[in-house]
Amino acid sequence: MASAHEIAPARAYQSHGRPIHQLVEDGRFTLDQAVDMVRAMYGGKIIKASTQRKKGHPVHIIKILGDDGRVQTVRVDGISGRIL
Repeated sequence: MASAHEIAPARAYQSHGRPIHQLVEDGRFTLDQAVDMVRAMYGGKIIKASTQRKKGHPVHIIKILGDDGRVQTVRVDGISGRIL
């Protein structure tokens, strides 16, 4: 698995056949889009996904059960779609 510093911005990924950057042009990156992106990047099984507000800013929190049996938490900016 890549570390947060090795992960490309959302523009490099697709969601439902459309580049992610086209989906965030309205200023929102939905939880479904974040789950799709994280699933494509990390594989494994999504075990929980939710959105919280941090200082008024949406942050998607996605927990993944990896093929190695470890649980990993990935945070995605709800505006830009970038991994935090």
